[in-house]
Formats: sequence, C-alpha cells, structure tokens
Amino acid sequence: MYKKFINFSTHYNLFTDVKTIIACISGGVDSMSMLFLLQKFRKKINFNLITIHLNHMSRGNLADQDEELVKQYCTHNNIINFSKKIDINKYAKLNKISFEMAGRKVRYDYFQEIAQQYPGSKIATAHILDDHIETILLRLFKGTGLNGMQGVPVKRDNIIRPVRFALKKDLYFYAKENNIPFSDDHTNFEEDCLRNIIRNSILPEIQKKINPNIIETLNNFSSIISESQNFITNSASNQQKKIIISEKPYQIILDITELKKTHPTIQKELIYKNIENLNSTSLNNTSRPNFKIMQNLIELIYVGKTGKHLKISDKITANIDRQNLILINEKILNWKNINIEFDKSYFTDSFIFSTKCINFDGFTGYSHSNNIEYIDCEKISGRIKLRHWKRGDKFSPLGFDNKKKLSDYFIDQKIPRLIKHHHPILVDDNKIIWICGMRLDNNYKIEKSTKKILQITYKEK
Repeated sequence: MYKKFINFSTHYNLFTDVKTIIACISGGVDSMSMLFLLQKFRKKINFNLITIHLNHMSRGNLADQDEELVKQYCTHNNIINFSKKIDINKYAKLNKISFEMAGRKVRYDYFQEIAQQYPGSKIATAHILDDHIETILLRLFKGTGLNGMQGVPVKRDNIIRPVRFALKKDLYFYAKENNIPFSDDHTNFEEDCLRNIIRNSILPEIQKKINPNIIETLNNFSSIISESQNFITNSASNQQKKIIISEKPYQIILDITELKKTHPTIQKELIYKNIENLNSTSLNNTSRPNFKIMQNLIELIYVGKTGKHLKISDKITANIDRQNLILINEKILNWKNINIEFDKSYFTDSFIFSTKCINFDGFTGYSHSNNIEYIDCEKISGRIKLRHWKRGDKFSPLGFDNKKKLSDYFIDQKIPRLIKHHHPILVDDNKIIWICGMRLDNNYKIEKSTKKILQITYKEK
C-alpha cells in the first residue's frame, strides 16, 4: 500500500515543493489510512502535517465519537488538529440546497479557511478509487458530458487526492494490519442514497455478471476521457481571445462569427468556459448546462435573430444581439433602487456610484471620461436616486432640446434588451438626469450662471 502511495503521488507530482499538507480526516477507514500513510511519508520528505475535521452534526453521538477519535489520534501522534461543528441539515434548509451540496460547500469552505493560514499548503482529501468509479457511474446515469466522465480528479487547484488509487477493501486490510483506528459510517450501507445503490447493488452485479474488472476498466476509461478533455480545453483556451469582445463581472460578449469558425466541440467548450467565468462570482457555482440546453443554445447561435434569448440557469441568460452572443449573470445585475446623498459612495455587485460637491469657482474643467459627469445642483428638483429603466421613460440628450424615448436611445447605442432593464439611471423627482456612463440630460448641464456643481461618477466593476 505504501509503495503504491509513493508511486501514485510521484506520478502526479502531488507533493512537489509542498511545505504543509492539510489532511481532511472524517474518522473513516479511508481518511485514517491516508493520515497514516502521510505520517510515514513525511519521514521521507519533510513537511508540516495538519489535520482538519468537520462534524456535520447529522449522526448524533456517532458523529461526536468520530470527532473524538480523530482528536485522540492526533493528540497521541503530536499532530495539530482543527475541528468544527456545523449543523448541515440546518444550513441546507436555510440555503435551500440538498444535504449533499450543503455538506460539500461547508466542508470545502472550511478547508480553504484553514489553508489560508498556511501559505503554499495543499489540502489532501481521502477520495479513493471506489469514490471515483461511483462518481463516474452516477454522472453517467444522471446525464453528463466528457468533463463529468473524468470522475474525481487527482488534483485540482490546491486540493490533492493521494489515495485515489486505493480500493476500500484493501484499506480495511491495511488499517487492521497496521492497527489504525477508524469508525464505520452505517449510512454507507443504507440505500436511500443514489451513490449507495451504485456501491452496494449495481457495481457488485456488474462485477458478478458482466465484467469482474469493471473498476479497472472504468478507471482506464476515465483516463482516456481526461486526456481528450485536456486537449479540448487547451484548444478552446487558444481560441478564447479571438472570440471575446468584452468581459465584465456580469456580462461576457462573444463574437458569433469567430465562434462558428471552430469545431462544434470547441464551440461548446468555449461557451462552457465563459459560463463558468460568470458563475465564479456567485455564491454557489452552477453546474454545466445539460445537453438539451446546449443544443438549444447552439441552434440559437446559428438561426437566432437579434433579441432572442435563452435561460441557461437561474442566474445565467444567453442573448443574441446581431453577431454577438451575450452571456449575462442577472443575479449580479439585480440591484434595488438607491437613494443618493451628496459626497457619498455606493457599491453594488456590478458598479460603484459616487457624488462630490464642487464650488463653481473651484471647477477646473470637464473630464474626458464617460464615467464622470457634472450637473448644476440648483437644477435638481427634490431628492435624487438611482433606479431601473421604466416603460415610457424619456429624456433630452445633452446637446438636443427634443425629448427621446430611452428605449430608442438604448437601441441606438446597441444596448442588449436584458442589460437595459438593469442599467442604472440617475433621476430626481421630475426627470431623468443621467444615463449612467452614457449621456447627461440637457436640462442639467452646467451654464455660466451655475454656482454649485455636483460631480457624479459611475464605474462598472
């Protein structure tokens, strides 16, 4: 087992230049065996070994016993241990997500919180070969693409899985042979969980009646898929700069003409990548769009007309605007009306807005930036605020006395329909003052009679 551990870690360069390993220990045979192997390994290469345990509070006294087992083992072996209790059931209900998703998010948030205390550290989780194979089958049965068929990656960012080569049955033997203490989670044998059905029913039947080496077969298959996916990902990365017209936290605009020049597989990978970039700013990342949504999106690209849009997830919407595909994260764009005071700044997920009072005598001239405007304070009626576009909105663009529908102005400026609903507009009690970052209303311009100026600044993040 130790020899396999060394060979596997060396093959994937898991411990290259590492100073601290933060081992995530549940108390089960997988993680306790991993900890034992890490203890043995650090005699060969010197690194700081830290352990971390998260009590989900979902198994009553059994969960407390697991926590105590880990603490005692670490105390006996002079290993630093961090432990924390979080009610995952309560967290899942509050955030309206599944228990499994809640557990994963809380665990990894906690792991990264500890990792920040140790710069350059690696987080070691005890995912094993059984987990890898079960993940592949679960995703296959539920529907997935090449990316999902890679299963559990050996390493990702600062996370490593140094025992992903091992089978649970072999770890049981190894633990008993080396007197490694561990606890068994009885929920692993309850078939109210899809993963347990695969583990306890489907895989044994396949091994018995179809392929006794199915685990090795699927492991080899996932390696082939990973190689293919890496090639696709690298090819898409080489095309990324060519297709991106603009990129903001809430919006990415892609050039459809350039997108069509690539292979269909690369097209989808480029779209996936940019959707993930938009999702990365949200609390919970959304999984990749399913096959049907992607087919509809590709169809939209090839036959869609300007204004056509497609809901990709609860956050992301795709919109066609001439020869552009616009991906929008509406969750970031959603902001509430803001009452504005002088000499203050306001922050949202998508923009910053600030005001500054200036005496006319101290005015040195206009800014050449569209993000900064100046208005005559005496022309303001009542209070000012930022609000969203409303149907029927009109204003008099600077330099013109006649009014223009704001919807027509947005069309002239080629502002996508979804964006116009979220773009901030500065108003007073009577009129529109400024289409932020775009155009001032003629009625608020500075004149020779102006005594006090309000500098207004709008900056997208």
